[in-house]
Amino acid sequence: MTDGTAETSAQLDEQTQTATDPLRRSPMYEHQRSLDAEFAGLGDWKSPNWYGANQDLDAAYDGPEGEDLSLRQAVEHRHVREHVGLYDLTPFTPIEVRGPSADSFLQKRLANDMAIDVGEMRYTTMLNEDGGIQADLTVVRMSDERFLVITLGVATGRQHAAWIREYAPTDVDVVNRGDEYCGVGVWGPKARDVLESVTNADLSNDAFPYYSARELVVDEVPVTALRLSYVGELGWELWTPMGYGAQLWETLAGAAEDHDGIAMGTAALNSMGLEKGFRFWGADITPDRNPYEANLAFTVDMATDFVGKDAIEAARDAGVDERLVPITLDDSRAIPGYDATFLDSDTELGGAVRSDFGYSVDESILYGYLPTDYAEAGTPVDVAVDDERYAATVRDEPRFDPDREKLLR
Repeated sequence: MTDGTAETSAQLDEQTQTATDPLRRSPMYEHQRSLDAEFAGLGDWKSPNWYGANQDLDAAYDGPEGEDLSLRQAVEHRHVREHVGLYDLTPFTPIEVRGPSADSFLQKRLANDMAIDVGEMRYTTMLNEDGGIQADLTVVRMSDERFLVITLGVATGRQHAAWIREYAPTDVDVVNRGDEYCGVGVWGPKARDVLESVTNADLSNDAFPYYSARELVVDEVPVTALRLSYVGELGWELWTPMGYGAQLWETLAGAAEDHDGIAMGTAALNSMGLEKGFRFWGADITPDRNPYEANLAFTVDMATDFVGKDAIEAARDAGVDERLVPITLDDSRAIPGYDATFLDSDTELGGAVRSDFGYSVDESILYGYLPTDYAEAGTPVDVAVDDERYAATVRDEPRFDPDREKLLR
């Protein structure tokens, strides 16, 4: 369970640092230290889980409280929903795919339709021969022969790059740029206001729509700007070479101050993403699960040919036995954790793959795979962990902003 007390957090942070003590520091590290960041390991990177500088927001917090809830996570979560936050994306991995046949190669390697124009993005799965999800990826077409693929960081990013490279023809290069580029997420309803104060680019919805990409300059820093947001709010990811990273953060932080902006950590990122039902590879989705089980059918275009198509076609026609669904506790604000089990009376139905509190929707949310007979919204189940048992209900997803009004504004 997650405990929000300062003592427990400090103990956990000390244990994490002692046990793993990540070696790598992003260009924003010194700025983050000045904000009293509490670092944890994200792969082999030191990554802020939350920031002590945001503790002054506690007094204005009027959300749910409970012994299992983290006030530091809650205030960052709620503040970014109402204003704007900066998140260090450096531990994530940009992969460059380039060459004369890069477009046809990606069309064959990835399950979605990759016939996109320059400046467009597409979310897709990458499957193995058995139809399992090897990765979920955001793909950006930067030019006729150059694509940028964004995935998770460090070991996972290296693994995903290797899986892409495995099928590449001789005229296509697949290059992991994770050691060369860093990024900052600017997310929240005031994200456009922040960026407009530091760039001359047109950031209007018409000129820069959701899921599109542009090259632009932030103050004097060249960036590749992607209009997407893992927290489910208006926002951009800004990628730049490592040498510009500190200046990019400093510029954005100064601009964000004028719009009640804060630095946000991974704890808030996780809870905000969970409310939106965004998938997390290695937990919600794995090579043992196919897109139909994971409710990611929209990432598969059966009109195209791709690795794993025969297997996924057979799975679609046969139907799935289990589906990934969100489940919320009925009358509790506990956070049961990944060792929670779903039950019908004494019959075990499955286990949680992820759980956290949704501070915007005031719900304890778990995700897990349930038999299809139990996977319809409104179905009651029990959640059991250790000696505790909670009444719960299967829900529709996403729990927050189902019509994507906040993303598209």
